[in-house]
Order: sequence, then structure tokens, then C-alpha cells
Amino acid sequence: MLGRMQAVYWDEVDQNKTDRWQCFSYLLQLLCLKKLVGSDSHITLDLFAVDDFCSQLRSQIAVLLPDLSVPLSARDISTSGLQRLLSILDTTSSVIDRLDERCLGYAYQLFCQESRSETLQSIQTANKNSSEQDVISFTQLYTPDWIADYLINACLEEKDTHTLSVLESLKILDPACGSGHILLRLVDKLSIAYEKQGLSPRDSFLAVCRNNICGTDIDPAALLITGLALWLKVLRAGVSEPMTLPLFLVNEGSEGLGSLHKHWPDGHPLGRKYDAVIANPPYLGRKLLDRNLKEKLRTHYPNSCHDLSAAFLERSFALLNDSGRLGFVTQASLLYLPSYESLRAGILEKHELNYVVELASQAFPLQKGEKVNSILFVASKSKKTVSQAALFIDLRQHKNKLAALTAVLSGEEPSAVYRVNQNDFTLQRRQAFNYRCPPFLARIFQQAHRLEDIAEIKQGLATTDNARFLRKLEDVPEHEIGHKWFPYVKGAGSVRWWSPVDTVVLWENNGAAIKAAVEKNYPYLNGRIAWVVKNERYYFKPGLTFSFVNSRQLAIRELPGGCIFDVAGSSLFCEDSLRLPLLAYLNSSFVALCASTLNPTINFQVGDLKLLPLLNFSTSFKEELSSIADRCLSIVKAKNDRAELHQWERKLDALVIAEVEEQFSLREEEKQLLAKLCAQQAESRSNNLDALSRNRLSASYNPD
Repeated sequence: MLGRMQAVYWDEVDQNKTDRWQCFSYLLQLLCLKKLVGSDSHITLDLFAVDDFCSQLRSQIAVLLPDLSVPLSARDISTSGLQRLLSILDTTSSVIDRLDERCLGYAYQLFCQESRSETLQSIQTANKNSSEQDVISFTQLYTPDWIADYLINACLEEKDTHTLSVLESLKILDPACGSGHILLRLVDKLSIAYEKQGLSPRDSFLAVCRNNICGTDIDPAALLITGLALWLKVLRAGVSEPMTLPLFLVNEGSEGLGSLHKHWPDGHPLGRKYDAVIANPPYLGRKLLDRNLKEKLRTHYPNSCHDLSAAFLERSFALLNDSGRLGFVTQASLLYLPSYESLRAGILEKHELNYVVELASQAFPLQKGEKVNSILFVASKSKKTVSQAALFIDLRQHKNKLAALTAVLSGEEPSAVYRVNQNDFTLQRRQAFNYRCPPFLARIFQQAHRLEDIAEIKQGLATTDNARFLRKLEDVPEHEIGHKWFPYVKGAGSVRWWSPVDTVVLWENNGAAIKAAVEKNYPYLNGRIAWVVKNERYYFKPGLTFSFVNSRQLAIRELPGGCIFDVAGSSLFCEDSLRLPLLAYLNSSFVALCASTLNPTINFQVGDLKLLPLLNFSTSFKEELSSIADRCLSIVKAKNDRAELHQWERKLDALVIAEVEEQFSLREEEKQLLAKLCAQQAESRSNNLDALSRNRLSASYNPD
């Protein structure tokens, strides 16, 4: 059903602003409102009045569902009338095979797509003042059933759900429940458990809603979708008596923090303790947070103020009882980035890691691109006297995440499984959860000099308006190059050795126009434009450059003199005699292994490169590296046979690995593991078939 929904959305919705999906979402909300807050309802959800909402929707629904003849008054719709509405929707809509409560969240996220793109523009502006609705629109993300099921099973695996008394006592919270996908899966799982204890489907559903689950959120529309989904289950279970759905709107009285607010009155669901907290909280990093929300997070969550999902993680641990477990979908950044160091330290000190599944990108079917880099994170509130090794599962390279996870859990994919004692992480740089880092590599990081010892590694220029200040080289008059427009080096993804400079930047009068734009767009900097126009004294110097965003592996390229470099093409500068040796060394599989260990996300930060281990460069070693770099540059610039380039890169790997083995006195088993890990990096490098093709451009800057 998902495939069909996606196809219809992209084929039809973009062509018609007033589309069926928008109507579908409106209708779902309308049905929720009528049934859940109508005067004759037995099921209540105290959110807001519905009269204005009804009048606004009636005309839109009539246009796209012309067969809809049931009255839409908030007061006169009956159970049979609502069932007829559902029936008409089911037969009229050509975009779903059947009306299933799980598709409602899909519909709501699809409905939010257009507003999400508009919100993206507003939250990326400087000195932003994002509204609550902006946060809702930008962070709306459906949780697939298999992800919800994994987290639920992992959190409840130590609970005896075969005993009725234990089952009835379970308390489970989703503090960012959105449109209710995790709650719906909880209802399915726990209802089955109750039925095994002899309860009817009807009584099982009632027991789950009354005893076990609770959802909170700041989005009233999403809660209404959840309410309707639960109510559809009510209809199927034959429930007719009065009941209250366990859903709570928490945007009032929370100082704008919603579920992150820590002080709630007695009896409030966020003032209790739970056996499990399971959630897919909003991801919103500090660059996208407005100044007001940033300040609130700094005040209330100083150890996790850089991302909403991090603050939710810290808050959810506090909502657990001593034997409780937390199951989260969150960012892979938690495992590695320096900004999460304090949060990781607290987890290692106070809590116990159980399971981490690294999914990387493409885990969410409706999310495009590779920026959502996700993990499934399961941890216990309290550490055991004798801690067991945490289980880490690496699914980054698998396209079908569900099939890969199923294979791992059935024992068919042992190479993806790592068992690590969490105390080992205290020895890693900034207590990163680098579960793939073998002990000998950690030792090398500790003993070796660092790249920052011999090189200056700098971020480049952010123009603040690329459409205004950047041009393709062939689009500007040749006589203006070097006077008005200057060569500009941007990121080139996974391209190694060399990439043509085909972009120019407006830098007339020492960048006066760009600097004026920065002052205008960032008034709160009070003229400190160097925070945006970064490292200006390094412009036009020769060096080496690397891509900030690279989904494959670290790739280093020559930076010719006479160029300005971009933030996405951050650069390093060293003595002239070291430039070629470093170009070769940093493109070796050993350094790629080290870089992926320091930061396995798709973003290579300046701080990561500073910490790369540096071998001792003897005269002979430098000469061999320089020779390899010179040959590889010639091959790439001449666009010669890729096989020849790979041959020289294999020579480079053998040279560097031999130096590592000798300089750090590796044991035989360590040599074998190093060779295996570097071979994996080399294979990834070889599979990058588009790297050289990117260099086949018509025009590029030639410093000669």
C-alpha cells in the first residue's frame, strides 16, 4: 500500500495544490473532531472547539468527494453516519486499497510535505523566530511498523507479559507520539498478550487503553489523527461504552517546551514514572533552533541543548522507573559527535546500553535524501551489578533495512553484529560510541601525532546568497576573472586527488558586497563578519581541500593557489614540501578507516580531520608518497584509465599499511585485522564509479 500511496503523491499532488491528500487529511481531522469531541460522543479528547473548523472544510471536501452526502455538522453525526463516511471515503479514494488506521499517519505526513518545505526556508534564516507550528511541520516523520515493533520488543523483553498481573501493571509512554504509529503497534502487541490471558478482543483493547499506554504531543492535529486511528480499532473491537483515550496535548503551561517541560501538576501523565518510554522524537539541531528555544534548552538541558532529540533522550530517562527501558529512534550523531559528549558521559555513568542499530539513511520511506542518519537506541534506566556487553548492529550499507535486521536477528548476518562492553567507550575520544573501533586502532589514536600538529585546517567562505554571488566559470567574461570574479572551490563529494574549479565568486573590492550582505543578514553579530566570512587570510593560498558532505569516505583533493574556498570545501594548509605527501597519505585506505571511525556520519568536520593520526614521515616515506600523489594527479587530470589509478592507490595502501605495522609494532592478529578493514575501505573506494566522471566538465580554472 505504501508504494501506491507514494506514487500517487508524487504524480498527482505536485500538479494540484488542492489535492486529494490534503482533502484526505482534512477529512480525517474532521472525523476525529466530530466523533471525539462531539456532544454525543462516548470517547473524549479535550482539545479545542470545532465549529469554525467544520465550516472551513465543508467546501473543500465537497469538491474532491462529490459523492459525500452525509451531513458534516458537529452535533448531528451519528455512529452509523460516521461509518457511512468511512465507507464512502474507502470507495471514493483511489489512492488507498483499504482504510487502515496505519495509513492515517502516512496521509498526515504527506499533507505536511508542502508546509515542511516552506518551513525549511524560514528556519534556515539567521536570527529566526520559529513558531510551534514551524517545529511541528519540519519534524513530522512517520515511524515504520518494523521500527516500532523492534523498539517495543526490545523494551519489553524482560517483562513477563505472560502474567496478567504484570501485563496490567505495565505503563508505557510515547512523549512525542505524533500521529500515533508507535502507540498503534503497542495496542496490537499488548492486545494479543491480553487475549492469550483469556480476554476477548474487545476487553483486550479496553485493557490496553486503560492500563498500559499514554501519548503526549504539542500537535493537536496529529493527536486527532491518533484519536481517529484508535477509534477505528474501537469500532472493530465492538467497544461502545464510554472511555477516554490516553492522549494529552501538552503545548499549554509548558513554557513552550511541551513534553520537555519538567514540572507538571500531580497526576499529570508527564509527572509519573513508566516501565518503558518509546519514541521517535523530533530532530532539530542547534543551527535550526531559534534563539528563544535555544536559550530554554540551555537552561533546562545544558548537557543536551544542541538538538531537540538529545533533550528528549535526557528527559525520557527521567521518566523511567528504576527497572524501565528507553527505546528511541534518534540521530546517529549521538554516537560520535563532540557535541553529544556530555550526554554520552551521563549515559555511560548512570545507565546501561542494551541495543543500538545503526540504520544510516533511507530508513524512512517518505524521507528523501541522506541527512536523516538514524539509529535505534535502547538503554536501561539503571546499570546492572554485572553489566552485559551491549549489542550493536551495523546496517549502514544495507538498502533493505528490515530484511537486513531480520537476517541479523535470525543469526544469518553475524558480520553486522558487534558486542562491546560500554566501559570500553570511556577510553575513546570524547567517550564516543565507536563500536567498530578495534583496540589497536584506539591505541594508534592515543600514541600517534595528529594532523593538526603539522597543518592548519580551516572552514571557508559562506556567501549567505549563492544565487547572487556565485556563477559558473563559463558564464562570466574572461577579463573579469581575477578582478571581479575569483575561482571558488566547493565540495566535490567523494572525488579524490583533483577536481576542476568551475565556479567563481564575486570578490570585487575584497568581497565588499558579500560582507555587506553578511552584516545585513546577521545583525546580531554586531559587525563580526569573520564568523561567516571565515579565515580570510588563507584565501588564495595553495593547499588541500576536502568535502564537508560525503556519503562514501574521506576524499582529499589538490587546492590550487589563487582560489577562495567554500565551507563545503574546507581546506588544510601546510609546508609546501608536505603538500604532496599529505595528499597521498590522506587518500589512503588507512586514513579513510580512521576518518570513518572518528565520524561515521556523512559530514566530515574540521575537528575530525585535526584528530587524524599522523605517521612519522621519514625522508624515504615522504618521497614515495610524493611520487604516488604526483602520478595519481597526472592520471586524474588527463582523464586516463581508472584501472591505472586504482593500481597506484593499491600501492599507496600497501605502503601506508606497512608503515603503520612497523611504527606501532602490531601483533600478527592486529595486522590481519588492519588489512581486512583497509581492504573494506578500498572496496568502497573502488565502487565509487562516478568519481572520475564528475571531472569531465567543459571549463575549469587553470592556475598556470
